[in-house]
Amino acid sequence: MNYAVYAEAEASLGWLNATVNWTSPSLFSPNDLGTALIRHVQQKCVKSNASIAHLKLIIATHDGSGWLAVADCHSQPTWTDLGRTAEVREASGIINARVSIAPSALEGIIRSAITCSSRELGIQWSVQDLQAFAPSPPKPIYHFHGTEKDSSYEELR
Repeated sequence: MNYAVYAEAEASLGWLNATVNWTSPSLFSPNDLGTALIRHVQQKCVKSNASIAHLKLIIATHDGSGWLAVADCHSQPTWTDLGRTAEVREASGIINARVSIAPSALEGIIRSAITCSSRELGIQWSVQDLQAFAPSPPKPIYHFHGTEKDSSYEELR
């Protein structure tokens, strides 16, 4: 693997991890919330001329959990795992994003998408944790040579 090329590609992405809680006095659909959140992120990335490398959302409720993922700004998100959970009054979520934009801009996109999707459904929200950053270049410990049958490695430390 050419780590210089890998590092350059990784450095071009803003990375973001966030934990969010949603509550409402009325029942809401976690599925509608997740779909709206992904849609808002996609729309905001298009407006910012940013490409989504991946965007994942896990939503957990007392009834179970499900997750959505997209790898571009245009595809329709679909639920996997338990997916269609019942309507609830509270839910929590984890957002994981890799987007071709500066980390601070990615943070703005995600915060705005959380706000828009939550308000759209009349849900209160609180961001528990949010980290937006650009990764450091990889520092491999080993470098492998050869094929699977005929391989050797050298320690790079």
